[in-house]
Amino acid sequence: MVLKGKACFALLATLESPFLGRLWMTRCKRPNADVRKEIIALTNELRLPTMFPYREFVDEGGLGAYAVEVHELWRRAAHCADELLRGASDVPYYQASTFRLIINVEAARRLGLTLPSSLSWRADEVVE
Repeated sequence: MVLKGKACFALLATLESPFLGRLWMTRCKRPNADVRKEIIALTNELRLPTMFPYREFVDEGGLGAYAVEVHELWRRAAHCADELLRGASDVPYYQASTFRLIINVEAARRLGLTLPSSLSWRADEVVE
């Protein structure tokens, strides 16, 4: 099910935490800071462990993110633009291949979760 905008918040607000044990949030478009804070506040209020698609969610208090390395994508985009401006007619298609697992330990404590040490070892970054 794909929900957008206020419908997403309305659905999350009606769910009971025992009914919904965890959430994996995916989204193509990066939400602005106000929407991120609202989503994080709602998932924390519901005590709902949530994995987010962007690192910014973890920086603002979300539990974790399995996120594409955005700087790598911008670097590749700049390289493609450079090739096109130099007259290249055939520029390769790049798909994201570098992802990072980022875990927020403080958010896990707030949710009452005990993170296994193997998860901390595998994470690319652990935010305290």
